[in-house]
Amino acid sequence: MTIKGVIIGPNKFRPKIGRVQLAENIVERSENGGSVAEIKMTPVITVEQDNSYDGRSVPFNITQELVLESMNWGRNTFHVLIGDVKTSVTVHQAK
Repeated sequence: MTIKGVIIGPNKFRPKIGRVQLAENIVERSENGGSVAEIKMTPVITVEQDNSYDGRSVPFNITQELVLESMNWGRNTFHVLIGDVKTSVTVHQAK
């Protein structure tokens, strides 16, 4: 999964993405097959002092590898949440 965007910091403190925090949660598990899980991705912003930085937007592009495991037989849905953006991936596992 790739996250692209811009960040803005205060004058003289250039922002950058230090790392990405992942939180996984099973939202719904069905005994008849199929489950729903959420994966929340939160970029952790750090700043470094830079006297030449004037508060302009700084573009970023981060690729985070996600390894998905189907949870049950049938349809398994994964919702990836990054701020207000939601992307869904469905994996079908046959018996």
